Amino acid sequence: MVKIKMMPLCGIEVNDGSIIEFGQSRKDIINILGKGDAEIEDRIYYYENCLQLEFVDGRLAFAEVSKDEKLVLSLYGINPLQVQDAEVISFLCKKCGVEDRDSQNCDNLYDFCIQSQSIAFHRGITPKDTAESIAEAKAEGCYNTEMENDYLQSKYFETVAIGIADYFKNE
Repeated sequence: MVKIKMMPLCGIEVNDGSIIEFGQSRKDIINILGKGDAEIEDRIYYYENCLQLEFVDGRLAFAEVSKDEKLVLSLYGINPLQVQDAEVISFLCKKCGVEDRDSQNCDNLYDFCIQSQSIAFHRGITPKDTAESIAEAKAEGCYNTEMENDYLQSKYFETVAIGIADYFKNE
């Protein structure tokens, strides 16, 4: 089990001790974490590609974690990939002191970002998409109860990323 603690605007801590800070070089990261599973251009992937590190001008600028049962993730004391979307948004807006304009209407959000803290979330399908698919399947007579599980899973984000200041400025 890999433990990852995300520290917005700072970096990450891996397995209760290995500190990876934004601004460190690729060589520094490899010295700390070892060789990654893959290296593609300015990115290194670790833990079966569940941790993605991106370098800008040779320095760590971005870290993204994907949902995986082999990872224990923490961001401000919660695992935001195991808490439903509205609760995550509400919690982080309060924690970061920003206006919550999305938690009451997040069924159609693929992405959510708190720019001031360079935190971003993504999911490939929304609850709205899934509800529409279920309605279509029922209308066409091909509904399957497994689709309800898809709907429940769509209420969770699939990835969370943090970056250097202004990394998500254009999001």
